[in-house]
Amino acid sequence: MAPPKSAPAPPPYPGRDVTMAPPKSAPAPPPYPDRDATMAPLAPAPKRKINPYALFVKLNWKTIKLLNPELTFTAMSKKVAEMWNGLTEEQKKTYTELAKEDKELVS
Repeated sequence: MAPPKSAPAPPPYPGRDVTMAPPKSAPAPPPYPDRDATMAPLAPAPKRKINPYALFVKLNWKTIKLLNPELTFTAMSKKVAEMWNGLTEEQKKTYTELAKEDKELVS
């Protein structure tokens, strides 16, 4: 007795002619076409100037996170902003001076 015939296999690309080849994607261009493997690595990008608020965040983020580990990123950002807004002008002046020093180093 012969085994029962199975149903024909579905086409490999539904809705397309079976004889048609799959679409080809263009190869990605090399990241640095004018460089080869024997050249020295690229230098890091120059550091950008930092404003006083960003400097405050950079210097205080980890401490605030240690004191409030349950806060999400959004809540942390709001807390840091509240702290910044709660500083006096004299306290903010400290960060402004540090930012000016950083600006002179970068320039």
